Amino acid sequence: MIPCFSEKQRVVLRWWSNGSPHRDKDAIICDGAVRSGKTLCLGLSFVLWAMARFHRQQFALCGKTTEAVRRNLLASVLPVLEELGFSWEEKVSRNYFKFRFGGRENTFYLFGGKDESSASLIQGITLAGVLLDEAALMREHRFVYENTFTPDKFYKYVRIPYDPDAEPGAKVPWQQ
Repeated sequence: MIPCFSEKQRVVLRWWSNGSPHRDKDAIICDGAVRSGKTLCLGLSFVLWAMARFHRQQFALCGKTTEAVRRNLLASVLPVLEELGFSWEEKVSRNYFKFRFGGRENTFYLFGGKDESSASLIQGITLAGVLLDEAALMREHRFVYENTFTPDKFYKYVRIPYDPDAEPGAKVPWQQ
C-alpha cells in the first residue's frame, strides 16, 4: 500500500522535480521528530530522482552500518517501489542494489559510516548522488565537507512533525 503523504512530505518527495521552487538546489536536509516519515520520504525521493534523471550511474546509500541502511531505509522504501512498478536485484555480498524502471537502470551501493576509517570505503568511486541516513548520528567525515556544494545550493530543514499514529509497519496515512 502506498502511504498518504502530508504536504511537507510531498515537498520532500518532489523537491527536485520540474515545477518545484527548490529544483535548482543540489541537496535537501530534513529535520524533524522521530517517526515522522523523514527516512521513507527522503529514500523514496532519492531513488525517484536518481531513476528520473540518470541511467547506468552509481549512487550511495549511507548509514551508521550497511545493516542499518537495509533495516531503516530499504525496509520501508522497497515495498513502495515495488508497488510503483520498480524491479531490483540485490547483491548482498557486494552491498549493492540495481534498480530498474522505465528502461533505466542504476546501481545503489550501501555504505556504513560508523567511524573515521569508513571514509576509505567510499573514496575513489564516482557517484551521481549520495543519501546520508541519520547523518546526525554519524561522526563528521571529511568527505562530506570536501564536496562542491555551497550553502545556497541546499534546501535546508524541511521540518516534518511527529505523527503519533505512524508506527513501524502500520498501514496508516501520515498526518501533518
